[in-house]
Order: sequence, then structure tokens, then C-alpha cells
Amino acid sequence: MILVGDVTGKKCVLVDDMCDTGGTLCKAADMLMASGATEVHALVSHGVFSEPALDKISNSCLGEFIVTDTIPMDENQKLCAKVRGSAAE
Repeated sequence: MILVGDVTGKKCVLVDDMCDTGGTLCKAADMLMASGATEVHALVSHGVFSEPALDKISNSCLGEFIVTDTIPMDENQKLCAKVRGSAAE
């Protein structure tokens, strides 16, 4: 993975179409923080969340993890405080 640009002192948002195990997003968040970002959040369209995705996200440096409602998120939101569904409540 290669970071292009300077993120020092910046708030960053990672955008992806899908999160399965969370490995790539958590690795990208770690890289951004190590490169000087002040915050890293994630936004994904489809939260598949295969094991151990929720544990990885919970233990990661990611702030909010926003997911659209293409897959129900109710249970995942209970298991991981960082996961937020984007549908109106």
C-alpha cells in the first residue's frame, strides 16, 4: 500500500464499496495515522463484515465507520460502537 500526498494534520475519510474482513481499511487507517493524520473515518456502501471484521474495526484507529443500509446493520451496530448505519432512524 502506498500513500500519495501529505495528510499531516488532516482529518481523513476512507471511502470503499465494500468491507468484508476490514483488513484493508484498517491497514489504510493505520498508514494515514502513522503519516500524521489527526483522525480517520470510513464510509462504505456494503458492510459484509465477515469474521473478524467487527473486532478489527473496534480495535482500530478508525473513528466512525458509516455504512449504507444495503445490508441490515442493527446487530453489527450493537457489536461495534464505531459502526453507524446511514439510514434515517
